[in-house]
Amino acid sequence: TEWSDLLLALLDGCFAIEDEAEQELQLIRSTLRELRDFAHLADYREAIDPDTVRIQLKQALIPERLGTPAGARGLLSGGVTCGEMTTLRAIPFKVICVLGMNDTVFPRPQQTTSFDLMAGHPRPGDRSRRLDDRALFLQTLLAAREQLYISYVGQSPLDDRCLPPSVLVSELLDVVRQGFRPAGGSDTDIVTRLVTKQHLQPFHPDYFQARPGRLRTSFSQENRAAAQALVSKKSGPEPLFSAPLPPPPESWRRVALESLCRFFLHPVRALLEERLQIRLDPGPETLADLEPFTVTGLERYQLETDLLQDLLAGRELHDIFQIKKAAGLLPVGRLGESLFEEIRSRVETLGQRLQTLRPGPLQPGREVDLAISGFTLHGVLGEIHANTLVRLRSARIKAKDQIRAWLDHLVRGVVQIRAGEEPGDTLLLGTDGVFRLRPVDNPEAELARLLDLYWQGLGRPLPLFAEASHAFAVELLRGGTRARALARARQAWLGNEYQTGEGESPYFRLCFQGRDPLDDEFMDTARDFFEPLLEHREKI
Repeated sequence: TEWSDLLLALLDGCFAIEDEAEQELQLIRSTLRELRDFAHLADYREAIDPDTVRIQLKQALIPERLGTPAGARGLLSGGVTCGEMTTLRAIPFKVICVLGMNDTVFPRPQQTTSFDLMAGHPRPGDRSRRLDDRALFLQTLLAAREQLYISYVGQSPLDDRCLPPSVLVSELLDVVRQGFRPAGGSDTDIVTRLVTKQHLQPFHPDYFQARPGRLRTSFSQENRAAAQALVSKKSGPEPLFSAPLPPPPESWRRVALESLCRFFLHPVRALLEERLQIRLDPGPETLADLEPFTVTGLERYQLETDLLQDLLAGRELHDIFQIKKAAGLLPVGRLGESLFEEIRSRVETLGQRLQTLRPGPLQPGREVDLAISGFTLHGVLGEIHANTLVRLRSARIKAKDQIRAWLDHLVRGVVQIRAGEEPGDTLLLGTDGVFRLRPVDNPEAELARLLDLYWQGLGRPLPLFAEASHAFAVELLRGGTRARALARARQAWLGNEYQTGEGESPYFRLCFQGRDPLDDEFMDTARDFFEPLLEHREKI
């Protein structure tokens, strides 16, 4: 420590700070500061003679590194020399490393210009870049005294296929294979002992294990931790529900009809949102900053649904155009008028189809307040035409539409039986056809069973999925095998390149991570819920 302080003081006192010598002076300062670090590491407190300090400084400060401008040092500057493979550069060294001997890279391709007449009419004695590189490679081989290291990219990062090395490396390996054999007379191919295939990642466990071979041990702490994580025992994600939740309060047994429908449309979502207050929706959509030139997707469906409601209420659809236009739901000008006429014609077609079925005039909504199996269902049943409950959808009828219609059908059946009335039908109209739900002999028992399933779903994730469960039950009803029905359900669960699968819901991914939800319980639940619905459903 004292030598470091003394020499630093001498350096500052004897040399002026100049721009040309600042780099060399900084090198000397850092070397003198290292003496202080050595003292702390060795914990040596006795006196040190000047010769020992002089030897240390001579080893640390190479004379060639002092007094030479940066970038003007020669080829042999001590340590490791890096350079290009150029002519007369193959000076003998103990170890020579040749990097990047990839195919099509070396020998270097010779590029000619259109005005190069020598390339168009070659003659003996003209210079050839490929022949020069072959001679340069031979000089490099001869310059290696103890070890020769050649590397190349041998595996494609795109499709993982093997890539050949440079043709010169391949020829060298062929010569070695023909002229040499492994020591001890082993039958092992000598090339397999010479060529080492490195792993793609530096945290491969082979780099941190004391095993014989040509792979070198790594001393990177970060990569070692990553390698330990790879070989450690992996456990799947912990399930969100390791046991059912405690039963909800008894006040939850008073259920609104709309809440019951919303539950069976997505039981897992209802469980997370109602019981655990977990909401995974992305939030409200931002308003579009572009002028609409068409109406598609959900916006079109919502517009058609509103027009359907207006049609059933007896309003003139022509009067609705200005309201929808002022709300910004339609493009401006003639384009908006044409689009509205197209939608109006589609909606009126559904209305005419409803009139063809002659269900009767529209009745006012009927209030419901039923006590069933310890539960109380309350709400309003609307869209009743005489003795027929009607559900309209300005799109193809999906499983969720059938679930809503089935629950309303059961509730209305219980109301009518208790009132001494004859149970009626339920019509479900869509652009792809009309379904009729026939009266159920004992709707109260069926509704009580569904309410019990609802109570179970408030304590644990219920494996009831609208589209997948419906596809499974439909295939079984057609006479398909259990395996075929499960394949249909899995197709609806996973989706395809044109349609998103039902399993992509963030609620399902959260609750069923680490396991396949399409298990035996899923199949039993799908049959219990959808089989009664499908048995009472017919297409007309």
